[in-house]
Amino acid sequence: LWLDLDVVTAYFSDSTKKTVDADKLMHSGYTAFGHLEDGTIYVCGRSDEEGTVDGFAGNVIYLIGDVFEQSFEARWNANKNNDQKLEWTDIDGDGEDELVLIADIASGTGVNMEELSVFEPKPDGSFEHHYLSFEKMEELLNEHLTAKVGEENITLTLTENGSRTSENCTEFAGPGIDMINRYTLEDGKCSVCFTTLLHKEGGKYVYENPYLAWLRGTYDPFEGTVDDEDYITAARHIIADVVYDGEDFALENLGFNK
Repeated sequence: LWLDLDVVTAYFSDSTKKTVDADKLMHSGYTAFGHLEDGTIYVCGRSDEEGTVDGFAGNVIYLIGDVFEQSFEARWNANKNNDQKLEWTDIDGDGEDELVLIADIASGTGVNMEELSVFEPKPDGSFEHHYLSFEKMEELLNEHLTAKVGEENITLTLTENGSRTSENCTEFAGPGIDMINRYTLEDGKCSVCFTTLLHKEGGKYVYENPYLAWLRGTYDPFEGTVDDEDYITAARHIIADVVYDGEDFALENLGFNK
C-alpha cells in the first residue's frame, strides 16, 4: 500500500549535488534512520506523527529525495541505529532495480527484530510499497510450520513442496531463546532468520512473532513450560529464503538453524 505522493520543493537538497541535507530534515521535524550511500534518498520518521514514541519510533515512514516526499505505512525505530540498510537492488529478478529497506525495529540484548520493505519505482516518479511486516511473516510461516507437543518435548515440522523436516525441542522456555527476525540481502538475494514461538490456538499450535507477543503483554521469555495453556517457546531458530515476485512475498528453502 502506498499513500498519496506529496511533491515538495528542493528545500531539503544540496542543489549542487542533488543530495538530501540531513540537517535540514532534522530541523523540519524528521528523524532520519537510513539513506542511500550517495545521499540522494533518505528514509525518515516524523517526531510529531500520531503514535510516535519519544520521537524515535512510529508507524509512518517517509522517503525523501531532492524534490519529492512520499509517506507509507510501516514501522520505524531510530533509537538504536541511524544508518539502516537502504539500497537499490533487483530483488525480484526482473532486470530492474527496486529500492529495498531493512528496518531495525528493535535491537538490544537478545533482541534483533527487522522488517522488510520493497519500493517499486513508478513512471510518475512515485513508489509503490510492498511490506513484509511481522504479521505477514506469521502468516507465511504458518503455511509451513506445525508442532506436536509430547510429554517431554515438542516436535516442530517444516513442510515445503511435500518435503518434511522435523526437529525435537526439549528446551521449552528460558532466557536463551532470543527475539530474532533478521534479514540478509546480498546481490538481490534475501534471506531471513527468525525465532519460533508457538501460540496455542484452539487445538493446535501456530507461530507468532515473539516481539509482537511481548508488546501485547502476552509473552514473557523468562517464563513458560510445556504445560502452559497459551505460549510455548521452542529453542530453535528457522532460516529461509525470502522470495519477492513484484507483488507479494513467499518463503522457500526453510530449515532449522542449529
